[in-house]
Amino acid sequence: MDSVTAEDVDLTIEDVLDAFADAEHALPRAELQWALDHWDIAGPRFVALIDAAVGPAEISPRTSEILFFALHLCGHRQETAAFQGLCRLMRHPTNVGTIMDEAIADTFVSIVISTFDGDADALKSVVEAPDVDAFVRDGALTALAYLVQAGRVPALDMRAWLLHLLHTMEPLVGGAFWWCWGRMIAVLGYTDLVQHVKDAFDRGLIERWHMTWDDFSEELQCTLDDPTPLAAFERHHVMPSLDVFDELSEWYSTPKPRPERSANAAAIAPVDTPPAPIPVPPPAAPLAVRNPYPNVGRNDPCPCGSGRKYKKCCLP
Repeated sequence: MDSVTAEDVDLTIEDVLDAFADAEHALPRAELQWALDHWDIAGPRFVALIDAAVGPAEISPRTSEILFFALHLCGHRQETAAFQGLCRLMRHPTNVGTIMDEAIADTFVSIVISTFDGDADALKSVVEAPDVDAFVRDGALTALAYLVQAGRVPALDMRAWLLHLLHTMEPLVGGAFWWCWGRMIAVLGYTDLVQHVKDAFDRGLIERWHMTWDDFSEELQCTLDDPTPLAAFERHHVMPSLDVFDELSEWYSTPKPRPERSANAAAIAPVDTPPAPIPVPPPAAPLAVRNPYPNVGRNDPCPCGSGRKYKKCCLP
């Protein structure tokens, strides 16, 4: 189905939902395009599904797959009607993690920015909630900082709120959050809050393997040196959702190869040349595996800075 376009077939919204639920390795391009072309039908259905996912019960794998596409489509269409449900979903640590998985560290912030309906307090409540997933909390804070720099949230309110967090959040969250908190002050260029960041370093809130004082100072200086308001966010690839097909193509095997892979493959060997056999080394003696970050939780951001969860990155 992914090789045809929405104009080639007659689809219904139920067909689209079925295709989203069954998509494993191929991007359902025709169904995605149909949803975009029939947003008057698909949009309200997706918003209703998002709203229904915030209940106490855990969602089914089928619903999770559908919502993965629905959220990305809402971001593509800048569907503000989805924002309140999305904020409630972010406070449901099990369901939001099931739906987005590793995309929480990739496309999730873009979806939040693109669906923002002007209610900054809803995002602040996500950051302040005690049981929110660490990646979701950081994503909500990052999205807020972007919206401030884009002129959609008052900067004065953001300054006061960042200080409020310093006085109220310490017992609730660990060093990964304070790293994000400090970096947002740097990318916003808030020089009047630098001493508060220094105090956070001195008190051990921001741990060195997350960010050093030199890292913070360099980030801040880059922001101050660049007159473009959103340049710091662009350096970190924080931006609104772009084309849904481009965003999701790397998550699914599609007929269109990634340029860097196809170019490298062509340079390595002709198409008809079989690969040379790889010599198999003798088995090595087993090595003792030591966890280099014993104080990092499995679901915390990986200290290597990849943006992925520790358990899916550097955890031995």
